[in-house]
Amino acid sequence: MRTDQSTPHGIWLPLITPFRDGELDETSLRRLLRHYSGLPIDGLILAATTGEGLTMDEVETARLVKVAAAELQAVGRRMPLYLGLSGSDTRKGVKSLHHTAAWPIDGYLIACPYYTRPSQDGLFRHFSMLAEHTERPILIYNIPYRTGVNLGNETMLRLAEFPNIVGVKDCCADAAQSFDLLRDRPPGFAVLTGEDALFH
Repeated sequence: MRTDQSTPHGIWLPLITPFRDGELDETSLRRLLRHYSGLPIDGLILAATTGEGLTMDEVETARLVKVAAAELQAVGRRMPLYLGLSGSDTRKGVKSLHHTAAWPIDGYLIACPYYTRPSQDGLFRHFSMLAEHTERPILIYNIPYRTGVNLGNETMLRLAEFPNIVGVKDCCADAAQSFDLLRDRPPGFAVLTGEDALFH
């Protein structure tokens, strides 16, 4: 059963990852975190697509998470930190979940597999396998105009039965699909818009 604490709500910020001379700019990162810690932000997502996650190596990503968690603790601001994961290889995704199991994060934002355009059954199998290999909350990122595949509501609602699949960052660009999901979702399943035009 989901709890209010595990259900994403409010404003979640996909944090950019600052670099200087090809290296993680920790000074600017801390400055960003201090700035946003004073604003009504409900959660942060690190190393996702906005945060250069696709071009960072494991060492850089681990350092990013460590610095971010330490800085938020230093300023006394408790907000969830989710790590962005992307990729079409389910087995590699499982390995990433295991590799990051001890990291100071609270959950994951996981995008639909890109380029391969799996079927709805393939999408279900992909996310269900990932959900079975972590106890942390998973927020699905459905952005078909980037990945080439749309996770439909029927599949989404099947995935919502997993207790740790807690919601979706919805960029499906189909208002009818979004409104139907809002109507049909189970209690505690978050539908967060990733579209600026739909943010109110």
